[in-house]
Formats: sequence, C-alpha cells, structure tokens
Amino acid sequence: MRATSLGRNLPRIVVFLSLIAALIGSAAPGAPAAPLAACAPRPAVGVAVVPGGAGALQVTITATTNGSTPTNQLTRLQFGAASGALIDVPGQPAGQPGSFTVVLAASTTQTSFT
Repeated sequence: MRATSLGRNLPRIVVFLSLIAALIGSAAPGAPAAPLAACAPRPAVGVAVVPGGAGALQVTITATTNGSTPTNQLTRLQFGAASGALIDVPGQPAGQPGSFTVVLAASTTQTSFT
C-alpha cells in the first residue's frame, strides 16, 4: 500500500480494517455472520506489516490453524475504498485506489501486497 500523501495513516487503517473484515468472514448483506461448527473457534488471521520503502507498507496475510481447523486457506482479498493510498497486489493492475476483490488460487495460505 503506497501513501499518496505522506504522514496520513487513516487511509491505511481503513483499507487494513476492510481487508481484515473480509478475511474473517462474510455473510449476505444484512445477515449476521455465523461461524460454521467445524470452524469454531475461528483461527486468527495472521497479519504482518513492515515498511516497504518510498512511503509504502508491505503487508503479508497468513491463514492460520487451530485444533478445530487443522487446515486453512485464504480464498480472496477484499479491499474497501482507499483515500490517499494506492494498493499494489501481484498479478493485478498497479496503483489501485481500493474497492476491489482479488480471488486467490486454491490452497493459498499466505499472500502479500503493498
């Protein structure tokens, strides 16, 4: 994720929270999210953020496991609107302003973007 305005972290936080909300689970609009019995408790989503140079952040998302979910995977990244930031996802157009979804390959357990 690249900041178009250095020193402004709010757009980064909004995109980050939108991404986490998409990874934790989704339901039909207006319907409450209910975890499947086999996925309770849900494994945490691993998130690592480090400086990526030139005002960018390197974000790595990891599907983790627990006793009730010994295997886990990421299926998609869903980005909300980014204000003052651009998002680069490998295999996608560079410098996207947000509001897009990336469907990941089957069995993906970790992915990164800037």
